[in-house]
Amino acid sequence: MRRVVLRVRDDAVEDVLDALLPRLTDGVHEHAAGPGATELHAHALTEPLPAREELVALAGPGLLSLDESDVPTGWHERRRSDGGGGVVIAGRLWLRSPLDPPAPGGLLDVVIERSTAFGTGAHPTTRMCLALLAAIEPRGAFADLGCGAGALAIAAALLGFEPVDAVDRDAPSVDAARENARRNGVDVRTRALDLLCTPAPHARVVAANVPPAVHARVAELLPGGVEYLIASGIRPDARGGVLAAYASGGLRCAEEREEGGWLALALEPGDG
Repeated sequence: MRRVVLRVRDDAVEDVLDALLPRLTDGVHEHAAGPGATELHAHALTEPLPAREELVALAGPGLLSLDESDVPTGWHERRRSDGGGGVVIAGRLWLRSPLDPPAPGGLLDVVIERSTAFGTGAHPTTRMCLALLAAIEPRGAFADLGCGAGALAIAAALLGFEPVDAVDRDAPSVDAARENARRNGVDVRTRALDLLCTPAPHARVVAANVPPAVHARVAELLPGGVEYLIASGIRPDARGGVLAAYASGGLRCAEEREEGGWLALALEPGDG
């Protein structure tokens, strides 16, 4: 069986996936590949993979390298050859795909199938948001804004937040989050919602892994009662604008993380 491994820049992962997924009918699995890079693994399970030249053209300037090989047809052997495995987040969460081994003892098992939705944990914004979430006392309501595949909402439910809402303007992402919540056996209320037009659900803790323009609107429409807000999907040059937007609602930066050219901010009510 043919396998291709595309190594791409972290800041280009979503653009590359948007271009590749329509042509890779058997899906793509993401793997962290060291600072600033992510590997995208694809196999010819039911349909032949596109030619190398087409894959290079589709991936565009975000592509760092492309390797091809023959791998076993059995999925257990194939997964081992892929170097598959979960990602430990903050010493509390084990984030993995359904093909990876279950969580080691003491870790909460968060199982995410990507489908066509963002947010499986290969992207640094998801990992940073999860690490910040794991440090918050798990009580009260949680809202995942721009939920993608639902990793944050599912982790919140496993940690003990209740109720948990997951919203996204993209209907396939909402479907993926709903299916992943079912896979993990947790209760997550999923629905399609355009955050540019509609306020976020009421929650004590909110996570928004969205572009800066959406952050500005979220800040403007944010309901009262938010004690913690995790903001990501932010490049360093957009930091000031995002912080200013939330400051207008009384939220200040309490913690900041950076990975792969992306920022994640933990915001709390405060004076400065």
